[in-house]
Amino acid sequence: MRISRLVKQQILVVLLATCSLPVMADDGSVWYQQGLNHYAASAPDHGRAFKLFGQAARAGYPRAQYQYGLMYQRGEGVNRDYTKALHWYKLAAGHGLGVADHHIAQMYQHGHGVRPSYQQAIYWYSRSISHGYEAAVNPLEEIYRRNYGLTLNLVQSGSLLAQVADGGDRTSQYNLGYKYYIGHEVDQDPTMAAMWFLRAAEQGDGDAQYMLGKMYHTGEGLDQSFDRCYFWSTLANFTQHEEAAAIRDLCLSKISPEKHATLNREIEAKRAEIQTPVF
Repeated sequence: MRISRLVKQQILVVLLATCSLPVMADDGSVWYQQGLNHYAASAPDHGRAFKLFGQAARAGYPRAQYQYGLMYQRGEGVNRDYTKALHWYKLAAGHGLGVADHHIAQMYQHGHGVRPSYQQAIYWYSRSISHGYEAAVNPLEEIYRRNYGLTLNLVQSGSLLAQVADGGDRTSQYNLGYKYYIGHEVDQDPTMAAMWFLRAAEQGDGDAQYMLGKMYHTGEGLDQSFDRCYFWSTLANFTQHEEAAAIRDLCLSKISPEKHATLNREIEAKRAEIQTPVF
């Protein structure tokens, strides 16, 4: 029996409808979900998950970009590669994914594949907080406490972090610090002042460096430290700040020659870092 052309066409339509492959979402979300199923299974298949996350990441799906970076960082389903991890984290962070900001901060804090930089760690932890990732609060507070003698409540200052963390303008940071220092338009708070002076000082603002040296000398708003006083006031003096030399000499008289030599090496390293920031 001969089959008419019309019947053949109808049969072909049915076959195509029943045999066609599932269509993947353009944004990679389907690949991401499939990858997550393999990754989180009771018997994980990291190799398969890695491939699926990669497809979704290259399609521009932020959660997949983060997960792809995480697998590169951990060496799951692929050889560990911090450079590629950082690349994919930054793509995810560009979409406002706070957990990606957090992992970038950790890499800078601990020197995983990058030159260690507390300046960069502070920047990325702050971005993470501004994007709503609360787990970044504790490590950021710890950096301030351990390395700068600052005891802060960053939950209270979260809205301020959101305002300036992304922009990172040093003049705005200095001005905000000075408002807190004198209590103009905000409650007077030397600790908050020191935090914003520190952010501006790390970027080479001479006025902020001078204020930090002054505050470390008196212990106002942070732990008194003649070492840190000498460090910041010396940097301020390089910017031709008129009053920095006096503070520098006061602190220099209270540190040993050995410590003086060590601090001078740190100062030269910081000057080089400020001139060639790592972003």
